[in-house]
Amino acid sequence: MFACVHAPGLPEEQSCALVDLAFSFSPRVEARMPDTVLADITGTGYLFGPPEKAAARLAEEARRIHPEPRVAIACNPDAAVHAARSFPGATVIPRGKEREALGFLPLDYLVPSLAGIDEARSAEILSTLRSWGIYRFHELAALPMPGLAERLGPEGVLLQKLAQGASLRALIPVRVPPGYSASADIEHPVDLLEPLLFILGRLVHQVCAGLEGRALAAAELRLRLRLVDGTEPLLPVRLALPMRDPRLFLKLLELEIAKHPPQSPVTALFLFADPARPRVLQKGLFTPIAPEPEKLELLLARIAKLVGPDNAGAPEILDTHRPDAFVMKRFTVRFPGHEPVRKKAECSLGFRIFRPPVAATVDTLDKRPKIVATRPSKEQKTSVRGRVLTWAGPYRTSGDWWDANPWARDEWDVVLSDGGLYCICQDLQSGSWFVAGVYD
Repeated sequence: MFACVHAPGLPEEQSCALVDLAFSFSPRVEARMPDTVLADITGTGYLFGPPEKAAARLAEEARRIHPEPRVAIACNPDAAVHAARSFPGATVIPRGKEREALGFLPLDYLVPSLAGIDEARSAEILSTLRSWGIYRFHELAALPMPGLAERLGPEGVLLQKLAQGASLRALIPVRVPPGYSASADIEHPVDLLEPLLFILGRLVHQVCAGLEGRALAAAELRLRLRLVDGTEPLLPVRLALPMRDPRLFLKLLELEIAKHPPQSPVTALFLFADPARPRVLQKGLFTPIAPEPEKLELLLARIAKLVGPDNAGAPEILDTHRPDAFVMKRFTVRFPGHEPVRKKAECSLGFRIFRPPVAATVDTLDKRPKIVATRPSKEQKTSVRGRVLTWAGPYRTSGDWWDANPWARDEWDVVLSDGGLYCICQDLQSGSWFVAGVYD
């Protein structure tokens, strides 16, 4: 069964409302004309009742869009379209009665585009039919098909099938845009977190439903708040792995709002999700079960809330010679087999770095260190003291002289009388000495 709704003279910008109406009755909808929609309602009898009842309900809902909608239900989709565009009110055509119901319609009511025939060719065929004295559907339907095919070609046969209400074709369904975003306007501005999360939870479930319908997950969430003062702060939530868990999303958004609380009451919410393919992981039979990445993402968000976003993550060494120069990058999960291949370095001497470097007092002779003594503090308990027996250096390094934060230092490798081999350095800008580490 097919149901067609026709709204004569409906503006093109309102055609979306007609499509939404059809989708409320069926998941398979065709909209080839801006004022007409066709829905496959096969198997919906338990929901909307018999065809007469369904047609009446469709007409009632369509009156919210157009004052005088036309509704038709038939077993043939093109017969339903012709009936809806020709007969006022609600029309139900029983099975096998399509030819009889459409028979007295003028040929001007024929819609050749349903058969894929362009306007120029259809105008030529209709002109030929009128020259033969054919003016109505039943007259075209009664012509012998072999002679019609011989004179008008396959297009003439397709038009005859339309007139008979016996065309065979599949619907061209409307592609529904994926719902990867959701929004909500708040009538009364909200300045408390709990009611804001109540509204946000509904948006999160809408976005997750849209992702699930396309078998996708979210790689990043973006929440935009519209405030009373006119500002619209954007709160991004980057995920280590593509996910689709509404409870997890809501908790992550709650932590993000708590880290960056809005400065005035909220009047609207806009939630966006960047779609991505969900992760596919084959677990080994004898591989220990690892923590779920979703729980790890939530744990990282909680840690970032406690220590600050710049103090949590994965350190990444910068491409510079500045000692201990690194930045904190967002933590990402790497699956087995995706780690970069590193060559094993042959090393016979290890170096234990002191972080932070231990402040020291160094006596020099001829600009060379002679005695090294550290000053232990509460933060650093390392004690180094002794005369320099052997030394190598200095090794001078510097950089960022073009920037506002330049650096320069001299490094020495020294063997002290206490038996240790240390690396000491002098900051050339401040003149301070430090013990950078010890060789093992």
